[in-house]
Amino acid sequence: MPEPREGGLPTPVTPIRYLDDWRFEIVCEACQRRSYVRAVEVIRRVPQDAPLYRVLGRFRCHGGVPEYPCRGRPSRIVLAKVSGSGPTAQLRQDIELRPRRQGNAIEWERSR
Repeated sequence: MPEPREGGLPTPVTPIRYLDDWRFEIVCEACQRRSYVRAVEVIRRVPQDAPLYRVLGRFRCHGGVPEYPCRGRPSRIVLAKVSGSGPTAQLRQDIELRPRRQGNAIEWERSR
C-alpha cells in the first residue's frame, strides 16, 4: 500500500501506521457523543498494515452506562494532524469524513 507523500493527506487505503501524529474526533450517529482518540492508541490495537477505511469501519461508541454501551456507528469523523499536545497543540491539517452507506458496505467520503 502506498506511503502518503510528505505533507499529503491520507487516503482510504493509507495504512494506519502512517497516521501516528494524527487524532480522530468521532461523533456517534445514535447518541451524538463526541470522542477524541489519538491515532497512536488505535495503532496499538489494530494490524499495522490495516487500511484507514477498514479501521474506521470498526469504530463504535462506548457512551451510555457501562452495562449498556451505545455501540452506535460514527456519523462523522475528523482526522486532525496535530503538533504538540495539551494547551500548546497546534492544528496542522484536518479532513472531515462522513459515511456513505451502500447496502451493508460503508464508504467514507470527504465532506470538506
